[in-house]
Amino acid sequence: MSAAGPPSRPAFEAFLRALSQVVANPGLLLAPFALGAATLVIFAAGGAATFVLAGAAVRSEWETLRRHRSFPDFLEALREVLLGSPAVLLLILVGILVALLVVTAFAAWIRAGVTGALSDADARAGAKAPVPAYRLPSAGGAFFGWARRRFSAFFGLVNLYALVASFLAALFLVPLVAIFAGVLGGRTPLAGVGGLSLLIAVPVAIAGGAAIRIVYLVAGRVLVLEPALDAVAAVGRALAFVRASFGPSLTLYFIDIAGAMFVGAVFVVPRMLLSFGVGSLWPGFPALLAVTAVFMALQIAAGLAFDLVVTASFVALWPSPAAGEGAPEPLVR
Repeated sequence: MSAAGPPSRPAFEAFLRALSQVVANPGLLLAPFALGAATLVIFAAGGAATFVLAGAAVRSEWETLRRHRSFPDFLEALREVLLGSPAVLLLILVGILVALLVVTAFAAWIRAGVTGALSDADARAGAKAPVPAYRLPSAGGAFFGWARRRFSAFFGLVNLYALVASFLAALFLVPLVAIFAGVLGGRTPLAGVGGLSLLIAVPVAIAGGAAIRIVYLVAGRVLVLEPALDAVAAVGRALAFVRASFGPSLTLYFIDIAGAMFVGAVFVVPRMLLSFGVGSLWPGFPALLAVTAVFMALQIAAGLAFDLVVTASFVALWPSPAAGEGAPEPLVR
């Protein structure tokens, strides 16, 4: 394999192969659903625990807090009460860190399993192969095998991605904070500087977000193609892959973005029509809330499923070493 990696497939062909991989192995859809459910449960439990701890900290001061009529005064008094309870703040911070660590570890385990299993599926099918050719004899076995072998490398990759993404988010959020602080405090120069910074930060954040997303997905593919690499080395190889196939990589990214927008839009019009119809037949907020909740759940499920297609599309962009050499068995060890 050259230093720049193998030649890539056309972007649209990779996307069609991705759809075939997912359709042929529907059991892999359980992985993103499990990640979404686990994330929801972990942060819901963390939020409940935070509420209980904060409530315990302010219970003795509740009467004092109630005397503050304005919301800003109440928040200021609440901040002083919590700062007076450092042990509670420390427990809340530790809980947040533990929740983030657990979610990150589970996300890395899931991504290692699905990327490896999708790679096995792609390796089984030659060019223009029918959907059944992508079917793995044991999708679960392939998933658990790759998740076990490549968890540590993907854990490093997920953390690198989160670190860079947090930096880009800060580039966007800091100017916003400056604008609000300047407007609320009557400091026009601060608001002006924040506005100018935001004009620069927005295109940087959009372009940077696209770049790190592409490199992140390609690096996951590299970790499967070259199992000896760690996360940092995989990012370097991914950059070489993207430079050598910049056009197909960028085109595939925009195809995936368009697909995600289409999946989201599919639920918008039916939700609006049903909300209006149900609201007419069954007036009141509960009807609207029920319809909105159902469609939001369906939209989230469709989004999670499409995210698996996105991963599969970057898996299929570069042929596996075994592609075109028959139908190898999944790499389950």
